[in-house]
Amino acid sequence: MRSAYPQIDLQEIPIRLLAICGSPRKNSNSAKLLEHAVEGARSTGAIEVDTYEFHGKQIRPCTACSKYCFEHKACVNKDGFIELLEKWNRAEAIIWSLPVYTMGGPALVRGAIDRMGEILLANRLESIRAGGTLPRFLKAAGVIVQGSSRWGGQEIVIEGMHQHLVLMDCIPVNADMPASHAGVAGHIPDKAQPTDEEHLLTNSRILGTRVAQVGKILKLGKLSIAGSLGDEYFCSPDSFAETLRPEVV
Repeated sequence: MRSAYPQIDLQEIPIRLLAICGSPRKNSNSAKLLEHAVEGARSTGAIEVDTYEFHGKQIRPCTACSKYCFEHKACVNKDGFIELLEKWNRAEAIIWSLPVYTMGGPALVRGAIDRMGEILLANRLESIRAGGTLPRFLKAAGVIVQGSSRWGGQEIVIEGMHQHLVLMDCIPVNADMPASHAGVAGHIPDKAQPTDEEHLLTNSRILGTRVAQVGKILKLGKLSIAGSLGDEYFCSPDSFAETLRPEVV
């Protein structure tokens, strides 16, 4: 019996993926795991990969200068965060890879996500007061966290990053159970290289695949009911979903 559903090959749906390395170190283990995740994402086909790494970047913490944010819809600090913000806004799917520091991610990452929340969400309160709505980003996103201690807080860092993603109205994606309950958590001893002994490399690749797949599903879903959705669901400049959105008559 022939299916009533249209036959669309997932490999043909293009998507823009942003791969973010949250380690301030050069040639870090986080970067190596991120490469495996990108490899998994590429296996789904039609992937445009953009990258951002915190190594060598200067990123100031959020100073809560709300007056400047509300007036200019931008951050007063012109540093390495601006590039991240532009790439994040254009992306349709995101993979984060970062290390554990003191039961949290690096301070640079913390500063960046604080400022991202202020600029992309808190600043839109003015729009809500005027009768508008917050943007519905709905980006598929996955998190890989590794640390030198086996019980060093990897899942705590993942949980914090997932909270950030939910705040940004994005969709956290995991690898496969039972190895990946939330994101991908890994243990790499000091001065060691990542191995697949505990399926860390495999799960990183699977996470990348899942993020790309879910991103494509979300994009196709938005396009299929675009006429029923408001502009808040099409808020990624130059994205496939934005540029191919049919005109609503």
